[in-house]
Amino acid sequence: MRNLSKAILGVTALALTISTGPLSAKPVDNNPTGNAVYAQVVIWDIPAAQAATFQNTLYQKTREMIRVPGFVNERVLRNIDTLTFHFATYTKGTNRAALEAATASRNQILRGYASRDPEVHTLVLKHTYWGADGGSSKPTGTEYDRDAVGQVAHLGVFVPFNDFRPEYDRTLDHVKVFTRDRLPAGYLGEDVLDGADMSSPNALAPYTPRPFEAARVSVNYGEYETLEDAENSYIKRGEDRPNDPRILAWERMFYSALQVPTRFYIFRVVDSVRGPGRNQVQRLTLSR
Repeated sequence: MRNLSKAILGVTALALTISTGPLSAKPVDNNPTGNAVYAQVVIWDIPAAQAATFQNTLYQKTREMIRVPGFVNERVLRNIDTLTFHFATYTKGTNRAALEAATASRNQILRGYASRDPEVHTLVLKHTYWGADGGSSKPTGTEYDRDAVGQVAHLGVFVPFNDFRPEYDRTLDHVKVFTRDRLPAGYLGEDVLDGADMSSPNALAPYTPRPFEAARVSVNYGEYETLEDAENSYIKRGEDRPNDPRILAWERMFYSALQVPTRFYIFRVVDSVRGPGRNQVQRLTLSR
């Protein structure tokens, strides 16, 4: 975990590496019918004494998601810090009502192991970036799905001001294209998601500084093969910051668009559940 704190700083400073050019390749239309892909992100804070039981119970419930109408896939995430126990689930499906009902039912069962209510966001998958020139503005949610666990995942939660949302979205797209086009070692892909609805300040940030106004949350999810791959990509982005006044302007625009400081989590994928008819993968056991 060398330079982890430096890596995290490099990640949260997303706007340091903005490319002002357009997409290098036309985005792929993976979803010609235009059916929306929804997602639920649920973030848990679990006491150490309950962590193993919580994870085992969550494992038992994840396979039940396959029976949910419209289910696409799910990642079960656990933080890489061995001193605390944050878990998260990232679940995608095309039937919003069924997805919300299934995760709410599971959350009710898991709540007894947690120190507080989970943070829950209902989202719409807007863009996916992967591989060499891979990009989709109509993603299916399966663009970089794979038969593997153990990869490193980052989860960013951002709350822009409504008036500055266009500038925020444009800046974020430049960052994702810039990262993808560099083809960093171990890079698997990234998703950009927007809140499905306007949310109150309390719902946007229940346990951190409250935003000033209701808004649609912005969530970024991405995966790398290893922590070292992720660190190297984040650090290189910061060290290679172009000496260009346009980039500095984008940086100011990005940070000025945010209502509250960024929140960024680094997890390991410990379970991966895929839709009906698709191979399932081995889970990771809990280790201290």
